[in-house]
Amino acid sequence: MKIGLKFDSIQVAEKSIIVNGHHRYLASLLADVKIERVECPLTSAKKVTKWEVVELVDEDWDTVDHISSLNKQDAYYNEIPLEKLMELIA
Repeated sequence: MKIGLKFDSIQVAEKSIIVNGHHRYLASLLADVKIERVECPLTSAKKVTKWEVVELVDEDWDTVDHISSLNKQDAYYNEIPLEKLMELIA
C-alpha cells in the first residue's frame, strides 16, 4: 500500500461493520493509507465481533505457494508484470 499498489475496497455494513477486507483494513492503518469503503449488506451468516477482543499474532499462516498466488493476483490487478511487483516489494 505504501508504494502505491491498488487494492480492492473494504466492504462495510451499516457504515462501520467490516464484512470483507479485515486484513486490508489493518494494513491500511499500518501503512497510513486510505482505502475505499463500499456499503454491502450484513447477512445472518456474519458474526459481529468487537476489535477489542481480536487477538493479533505474529505467526504467518500463509504458505509459500499461497503467497506466490497472491503476488500473481496483485500483479494482475495492478496491471504490472510479476517481476516488477517483486522488485517493488523487495
